[in-house]
Amino acid sequence: MITCRSRTTSHIPIHPSACDALDLLWNYKELLDLLWTFEGTVLAYIAGHDHDGGYFRDRKNIHHLTLHAIVECEPN
Repeated sequence: MITCRSRTTSHIPIHPSACDALDLLWNYKELLDLLWTFEGTVLAYIAGHDHDGGYFRDRKNIHHLTLHAIVECEPN
């Protein structure tokens, strides 16, 4: 049996606990439902857009990582 695992990336976050609510994808609920149908396959969803960053592991054990924006980093 072959087990496939994936990491998904996008500019826009899709979980409200991993970013500011204003930065969510407009149809994030639909996309979450789709990813949840592949339980155990999607390991992580990596996004940007919310400059403060964020992290949350959802009820289907998908890690939602929102990366901090480079423009918000201290010099050097």
